[in-house]
Amino acid sequence: GDVRAVATSAVRDATNREVFLDRVEKRTGFQIEIVDAIEETRIAHQLVRHLIGPELDQGVVMLLAFGGGGTQLIVQKDAEIELAESRQFGILKLQEGPIEPALRAARRFLPKVVRSIARVHELSKVEHIVVVSTDVFRLAEGLGRVRERPWGLELTRRAYIQLEAKESALTIQQIAEQASLERGAAELACMAFEELRAFAEPCRFRRLLLPRCSMLDSVMLDKALSLGGGGPVGPPRNLPDTVESSAWAVARKYRISES
Repeated sequence: GDVRAVATSAVRDATNREVFLDRVEKRTGFQIEIVDAIEETRIAHQLVRHLIGPELDQGVVMLLAFGGGGTQLIVQKDAEIELAESRQFGILKLQEGPIEPALRAARRFLPKVVRSIARVHELSKVEHIVVVSTDVFRLAEGLGRVRERPWGLELTRRAYIQLEAKESALTIQQIAEQASLERGAAELACMAFEELRAFAEPCRFRRLLLPRCSMLDSVMLDKALSLGGGGPVGPPRNLPDTVESSAWAVARKYRISES
């Protein structure tokens, strides 16, 4: 009863999902809980709010969580969620096949995705970007001019632009060497950074925040909070229902009146 076995997009989207779940249960006794896409978005937001705290309550903040098979996006203004979406592409899905052709394909695909989001939400108003991605974190830590914070790393807009220029000028092998990464980890980091670049482009943000965490941490925190462990920051305060936020995002996409 104290063990929570969960799976995200890799199992959620698998064609042999039921066979896999059945085999795991027979061999281990665990019933795996499939985390819905919108639930991934909720617990990612919960984790970031728990780590960074009230610092996120002011201004327009965009939260991006880059997973292997999915991307979670939240935009909030003064702690009120205005947009919550989950997209069915992630770092591993974008990086199918050799890395160079995959990066070229991502550079064509990702701006289209961001433009479709920008049609229903004015991303130019975003003041702060928060990214949950161990791949982006490692790249920034290895190559960027970062400020250490108790919860992770912070980059000014100027530092981000410098990091972006440096990443573009280096080969993947050079990135691996300078950031002390294995070649495979460097490839993942470059793909994750490509996704960040696409989302950051229309934003006039002042700060980029990179918490030292992963989606696994969000699942663990959610379990701890369900057992009553608030931790040093405490659970999120007065959060709107992200499901309702997502429904309104779909409504805006199809020009439904909000009155």
